[in-house]
Amino acid sequence: NAGRMMFEISVFIENFMKRNKLRDFTDQLIDAVALFKQGNVPHYEHILVDEFQDVNAPQKELIELLKPDNLFCVGDPRQSIYGWRGSDISFILDFDGKKVIPLAKNYRSSQQIVDLCNECIKPMGMIDLEASFTHNEKITINKFKTGTQELAYIAKLIQKSPFPHDEIFILARTNNKLISCAQYL
Repeated sequence: NAGRMMFEISVFIENFMKRNKLRDFTDQLIDAVALFKQGNVPHYEHILVDEFQDVNAPQKELIELLKPDNLFCVGDPRQSIYGWRGSDISFILDFDGKKVIPLAKNYRSSQQIVDLCNECIKPMGMIDLEASFTHNEKITINKFKTGTQELAYIAKLIQKSPFPHDEIFILARTNNKLISCAQYL
């Protein structure tokens, strides 16, 4: 099953990295923070942080330890997608920079999608975005009383799809949703 396969792949990668003395970005980040906490902090006059909406606590700590003379952060709280891996949207929402320049133009999505997004995040109190183009697309929002009904609906869409099933990718918040969906196919 898909969940078991993902678990086995993760364990394999972790063991492979340990055996071969390999490191990933998180390893580097944790070691850099530990080193800088010992007082070995280089000085940078300028630092640019892109995708600031997806910064996590260790990354924020690294920025604070570096204490650049000029910190320039770019991000959009509407695009924060990495909460599941530890990013904290409050870092950008509570940004204490001297000057904040909000950008209100979306160049990727149509006005219909932007309007829907504006409505969904209205409680966040941000300025509304505007799109650079319109398109005659239909947006639907489906509500289901149970997860089972939702899974059956998704499976039905897959079955009707003109694409081969092995070319369809489903992104879900949790693996148990994917495992449950497989029983309908």
